[in-house]
Amino acid sequence: MNSQFVVSITGPDQAGILTHLSSITHQLGGRWLNSKLVNMDGRFVALLKVDVPAEHEQALRSQLSEQDDLQIQIHELGVPVERPGVAAAFTVNATDQPGLINDITQLLANHGINIEHFDSHRVGATGSSGNLFTAKLAVTMPAELDINTVINELETLHEHLVVHAIPVM
Repeated sequence: MNSQFVVSITGPDQAGILTHLSSITHQLGGRWLNSKLVNMDGRFVALLKVDVPAEHEQALRSQLSEQDDLQIQIHELGVPVERPGVAAAFTVNATDQPGLINDITQLLANHGINIEHFDSHRVGATGSSGNLFTAKLAVTMPAELDINTVINELETLHEHLVVHAIPVM
């Protein structure tokens, strides 16, 4: 029988971190079922869903926790929740301004929309003194809610905010 848990990791980015962590996992018969990894301004940040034979679980937890240069937290998996609703995805592009993420997430929450994935960036806009905010979202929305209604409401939040639906596979 296998055990599963989630690991969150952060620390200074350096070559070989992934090799080192995956080697520890592999040596104990484990594997990463899902991973999200990013270098965020020189910081290595990762979330891993780990599957390991039950007899090696404590050894893996211990070895992962012993990394001096990384902050590692191990989290128990919650009970999977089947969310009723419809999967949807969209991009948001706007002139960057304070409060955009707050306004977007508040509007979605007000409609009972659960955010499954949110990835945002701010980039310098050529020929402009400001930055461009761009985000990609995957959500689960109530079945009775029309995505076009949500898009129209999002586009009224701020001037120069444009939302495009992305086909969901």
